[in-house]
Amino acid sequence: MLAGCWFASIIALSQPTGLSAAESNRSLESMDGFVEAIRLEDQLSQEKQSWERQKRILQNEIEVLRSELRETERRVESIRSDRSDARKKREELLQELASEQKVEKQIASFTSFIAEDLERLFSSLPPWSASGSRDADVFEPDPSPISLLRLLEEIQAEGQRIQTQPIEVIDPSTQETYRVDLLSLGLSTGFFSSENGSFAGRFTHRDGEWQPEIENDLGPAIRSAIAQERGAREPSMILLPVEIQELQ
Repeated sequence: MLAGCWFASIIALSQPTGLSAAESNRSLESMDGFVEAIRLEDQLSQEKQSWERQKRILQNEIEVLRSELRETERRVESIRSDRSDARKKREELLQELASEQKVEKQIASFTSFIAEDLERLFSSLPPWSASGSRDADVFEPDPSPISLLRLLEEIQAEGQRIQTQPIEVIDPSTQETYRVDLLSLGLSTGFFSSENGSFAGRFTHRDGEWQPEIENDLGPAIRSAIAQERGAREPSMILLPVEIQELQ
């Protein structure tokens, strides 16, 4: 708008009176060139301003992209680090798993070895054994090593005890049942006697079974030993036939 007013003013001032037609044409051409120059300068100024705006926008976008690139690089590095840590952890876990599997195989082999021998021993325990009277559920498939060791400790403890307890004994010859007192020396020897000593004997392990052998003449000695074990009589020497039997 300013350029247009300026152009009109210049035209008004540039119209001298008395000029020839040729001079007038040259003057008009000069004015046209001047106006064109002003127009181009104005256009260049506007384009420069537009370019400056676009340049600032591009610079801002470049900074944003650079920031995103740095963040992406940081994430990539973090991912690489995490993958490296995960790979290392995986290798450690695999080594730990292999070690545990090795120990598990050793325990399974040890458990199987104990279970076979212990099951044979369990089936050979005498009738007065507290361990032998309980259910053999520990010999189910894949038994617990702890339960087997506890049972073995229990049997070993019984094998070191001398104790008395009431039991029932069947006379093999008459099949009559007698209520007697038992004097057991561990798990290998057991003497029994009725309260009056008239029915007495001992247990022997034959052909995989514990059988009572009736020896009534041992009655007084067995009763005396039972009384001493219970603390009802002073300790004294008592002779009883002891046969140490190995349990298979």
